[in-house]
Amino acid sequence: MEWRMKANDFRPQQQRIEKTEEQIFNYIKEYIEKNNYSPSVRDIQRNCDLHSLSTIHKYLEKLKGRGLIDWAPATPRTIKIVNRGYVKKPTC
Repeated sequence: MEWRMKANDFRPQQQRIEKTEEQIFNYIKEYIEKNNYSPSVRDIQRNCDLHSLSTIHKYLEKLKGRGLIDWAPATPRTIKIVNRGYVKKPTC
């Protein structure tokens, strides 16, 4: 019997990724509204319960690719919200 993977086999992981992206986006938005400047990558790490800075960089690149933020990776505190209407609720 042959076993084949289906698109739905990965659905739970995709949902977690989307949830984490939303958490990070909401945290960035709230941080900027409160402090009038963007959080550092380490701020996001501490407040969104993520352990790897490279993972946060990947999520920031995904958000940038979706047109939700603008970000210069080599420069600190350069995250800017491009699309403010996306946020549903704070989750971090």
